[in-house]
Amino acid sequence: MKTTVKRILLAGLALLVVGALISVAALFSMKFDFRLLGTRKTVTNTYTPAGDFDDILISVDTADVIFLPSEDGKLKVVCVEEHGCEHIVSTLSGDLTIQAVDTRKWYEKLGVGSEKTSVTVYLPKKEYGTLTLRTATGDVDIPASFRFKSVLMSGSTADIDLRAGAEGSIGIQTSTGSITLTGLRAASLDLQASTGRITVSESVISGAVEARASTGKISFTDLNCTEVGVKTSTGDAAFDFVLASESIRAETDTGDVRFERSDAPDIFVKTNTGDVTGTLLTTKLFEADTDTGRVKLPASGPGGRCRLESDTGDFDISLVG
Repeated sequence: MKTTVKRILLAGLALLVVGALISVAALFSMKFDFRLLGTRKTVTNTYTPAGDFDDILISVDTADVIFLPSEDGKLKVVCVEEHGCEHIVSTLSGDLTIQAVDTRKWYEKLGVGSEKTSVTVYLPKKEYGTLTLRTATGDVDIPASFRFKSVLMSGSTADIDLRAGAEGSIGIQTSTGSITLTGLRAASLDLQASTGRITVSESVISGAVEARASTGKISFTDLNCTEVGVKTSTGDAAFDFVLASESIRAETDTGDVRFERSDAPDIFVKTNTGDVTGTLLTTKLFEADTDTGRVKLPASGPGGRCRLESDTGDFDISLVG
């Protein structure tokens, strides 16, 4: 009996080795291009609807969305899309509308994915009205060559990279995806993520900046605005070279809060176990309230108010000229 079991195990092991060798040989013949294994194939379609438009409305699912300047001054939308999940592109209503329409049966969605789907929008002008963009898992990339009256974006796992500015407000919401804003000029920012990271840099916002996250980190670099409000759970908050003409407010549970050469007339930070560290530019009336945390603050003076509250977090703030 033992000999029979041993033979069966050796035979099984031999089959596993042979199968592994065949798989490696097949992958080698494909030059390890795993996209060739996909059962859901894509096709590239180009849409060139005629007509003027001001607002832009985009609703996609898994496709990445990329904006680029048009080389010939005409609107062109190039879609890499799956069969049965094409896009409708229209300017009939006076708005540019791009919408994914999935006509596949449930069993047609069970295949293995192949090439990444995408929607590339070649725009003839530099300035537009309201941009409304909804996506699930597709990433978004909008360069600095465009400007909108307002921007409203939402996604699930989408990474959003926005460098285009807006005359009015910019509102972005995502779950596990990251939000990256660079070189913006806008009236206000309202940003929300769950586990994704929020990053704003080299931007001038004439009004308020609000950012909320759960475990994702929030960081501002070279930011000028009226006021900043940050709220996280376990994520850290970083203010590097941030100047707010009215106030900076940050609330976290276990996340740390760090300042680097930043300032505002009114600063308020509240944490549970997170530490508050860094450098400010001007003297303040410093107020510290902590249960067991260590406190190291400059001497109070004119220049505004800085109140720090924590349960067990440490405070270590200094001034730089």
